Amino acid sequence: MTPIFAISVLLFALVCSCHAQVNRPDYRYCQNNSECQPDHCCTIGPLRYSIPQCKSMQKEGEICRPGNVSTLNVTVGYPDGTELKLEDVHYIFCPCVEGLLCDDKEGVCKEID
Repeated sequence: MTPIFAISVLLFALVCSCHAQVNRPDYRYCQNNSECQPDHCCTIGPLRYSIPQCKSMQKEGEICRPGNVSTLNVTVGYPDGTELKLEDVHYIFCPCVEGLLCDDKEGVCKEID
């Protein structure tokens, strides 16, 4: 067996074993906030077939949603027939990071007075 052939077989086996361990569809990044890093939350966009993904919490001066920050519990479907149950995900963007509040008039994150 030539060294190049042996290396090719080894690489092929490695790639196949890594691919076989992935259980999630490529487009699923999160289903709830607990799957995100600290200071991040799980969000879903406004478009059909939006991909849930972890985004960072809004920082000072960034846009936010005034009032009660509500989350969504929804099942989304994709063209391949896959359905994902999303729990407590945020719509479009995360709330303000801890220590900041969303200003009702300006709609941006500000320090708590």
